[in-house]
Amino acid sequence: MGTEIAARKHLKFTSIKAIIVSMLIIAGIYILNTGMMDFTEQGTIAYLSDEWNLSSENTFLNNITTDEIDDYIRNKAKPGDKVTITSRMPDEGQNTAPTIKLHVVNLPYKVYYNNNLITDDSMRYVKKNIYLGERTTYVGLPSSAAGRDVSIAFFIRENNHNSRLFTPIWGNSEDLFFRFISDNVFAISIGIFLFVFGILFFTISLFILPAMRKVSELIYSSLLCVNIGLYILSDASILKMFLDTELCDALYVVSVFTYVPLICLLLHAIYPYKIKSALGITAIIAAVSNGILILLHFCGVLFIDQTFGLTYIIEVALIVVQIITINREGLISWRSETAGSLELKAIIVLEALDMIEPIPEILSYAYVDVNVTIKLIGPAIFAALTAYNNLTYLSDAYVNGTAYTKLKRLAYRDELTGLANRATFDKLMNKFAKTDEDYLIMSIDLNDLKKINDNYGHVRGDEYIKKFGKILDETFSAYGTCARTGGDEFVVMSTMLSDEKAYSLSESLRQKMSTLSRKNDKPYSVAIGWAFRHERGYNDPHEIYLLADNRMYDNKRMIKGEEGR
Repeated sequence: MGTEIAARKHLKFTSIKAIIVSMLIIAGIYILNTGMMDFTEQGTIAYLSDEWNLSSENTFLNNITTDEIDDYIRNKAKPGDKVTITSRMPDEGQNTAPTIKLHVVNLPYKVYYNNNLITDDSMRYVKKNIYLGERTTYVGLPSSAAGRDVSIAFFIRENNHNSRLFTPIWGNSEDLFFRFISDNVFAISIGIFLFVFGILFFTISLFILPAMRKVSELIYSSLLCVNIGLYILSDASILKMFLDTELCDALYVVSVFTYVPLICLLLHAIYPYKIKSALGITAIIAAVSNGILILLHFCGVLFIDQTFGLTYIIEVALIVVQIITINREGLISWRSETAGSLELKAIIVLEALDMIEPIPEILSYAYVDVNVTIKLIGPAIFAALTAYNNLTYLSDAYVNGTAYTKLKRLAYRDELTGLANRATFDKLMNKFAKTDEDYLIMSIDLNDLKKINDNYGHVRGDEYIKKFGKILDETFSAYGTCARTGGDEFVVMSTMLSDEKAYSLSESLRQKMSTLSRKNDKPYSVAIGWAFRHERGYNDPHEIYLLADNRMYDNKRMIKGEEGR
């Protein structure tokens, strides 16, 4: 009963820690969002939302808004049409580097000023039949553009119903850049945190903790963090400010199509035995279907924006299968606070919000503020709980690893001398039995240990053993393994020693013991014998050890005989 109460208290404390960590991370990101990116505008920023004139084929519309232009492009323009919009730029303020920020989806365009082409960079995507996607472009204009007309010609592609035009923004290039960063700092913070956090823990799990239990959970969790981080940074057109546009589009596509398979793999890693078959099947379905969609996208057959509905249906179906499987297996309890349960809850929250996220866009055919919020709430909660879970895992792994190291040391090291023990000696004997190399086994016995124990006490006897162990290690450790196999019995095992070198080192060992004996005024000495594999016509380490042991006893009798004279 006491154990159960203690376990409940531990789980409750774990839950409190998770909540605190989550709140601290989200609060830190919020502070960064509100306080770190304040800037003073050097000029005037104006949203060009109205007073546009539109011309396309036989259509001419005057004094319309960007929302009306967007509706025309999506619902009235036909593939192959050229839609030109013109508006007079603001002439208020002091914009030393006038710039238009264009934010479009699947809309190649050309910008003109005074009938002179300013940019047509996006047209190369049309020529190469490459995915254009969502992009933000800063188009620099001459300083004389203030108060003058600027025209933008859009070229409608086949899937124009997925095209979108956001309100262009006028201002200094630097002001527009920092305004964009300021408006997206929440997304930038979460995206960078997830990406860096994922890379860090992926590296740790791959190179530092590869032998730890359930390390696959840490690996898939880290890859999912990287995946979501890349999605956020690329979806918000943040990466395109620093990396090649085509590379960013590729990262976006891969992050979208690998999202559900990674979640399946992570769930499988958390509960490998209970939901192996169900999630294994869903992971295969997700990987195959999304792999086909990736192939079609990069081949230019079917772009990602054209398969949005299909991708969403597949994702929702697989998420439903996951939730049903988890619920059926009874794998989650909202009152449970284990590490696996916390990560499972984070995944469910992430997936639930991910399912809700496209609904405002589907209903309104336009991005709304709540959509951005929903996009980031799920990753923020997932980031917080995953950070807590992985840090807890790393802490436990360190503690367990330290305990394992201590246990391993106790299992294979002699506690008194720090040398290898009998278990290590036995392992090496088995290893030597399988080798084709020549090897040496040296048997060493401390003389008069019983006399020292009887005359000076066992404490002095232990000191004798420890001091000899240190001398033995200093003398032979560079050439092989030194082990204590019994009370006063030691062994050296080596594949590097010749008979001459073994003799030289054994004499050095005797000299050091003689010096130690004089220094401590005690009868310290050793008996030594050794043998090589080549001395037998067959490989039997036990026979070699027996031969070395017999020679050690011959040496001991010789020493005793000399002392008796």
